[in-house]
Amino acid sequence: MIKPQVYVESSTISYLTARPTEEPIRKAKQILTRQWWERRESFDLYISQTVLDEIAKGDKVASNLRLLLAGEMTLLELDERIGTLTGLLLTAGALPIHCEADATHISYAAIHGMDFLITWNQKHIAADMKRKLVEAIIDGFGLTPPRLLTPEQHLLYEERRND
Repeated sequence: MIKPQVYVESSTISYLTARPTEEPIRKAKQILTRQWWERRESFDLYISQTVLDEIAKGDKVASNLRLLLAGEMTLLELDERIGTLTGLLLTAGALPIHCEADATHISYAAIHGMDFLITWNQKHIAADMKRKLVEAIIDGFGLTPPRLLTPEQHLLYEERRND
């Protein structure tokens, strides 16, 4: 059986490696991300240089932990079409113009034919309000859009798929 290809965006890695918190929403996201990670053998996991650049920022101990975890995933190659698709996503208003890294994540996932992009960024990447526009732009580029999901949504999707 072919495993689904999953692009893992920076926020997922950050929640996976973050120090435990008692703040309820963050705690729930940490737990759900760990539950998702425990099923990682069911997927082929990928990242981009954009992910590496983002997770390398901040506290050195924390960033080293994030980078160590990212080392378990396959690094996607930069493709010249990524910049073009990123530009289209931004100029069409699918993402705010200042969110180039977020558009780049989507572009990497689309260009490389990922089945899923997993993120906790629901403001710009897994944003229901802009999902149709993002998908239309990717379709217009001649590609199949990846499903843009949170780890929680991906867990639920896989549970329904396996029933």
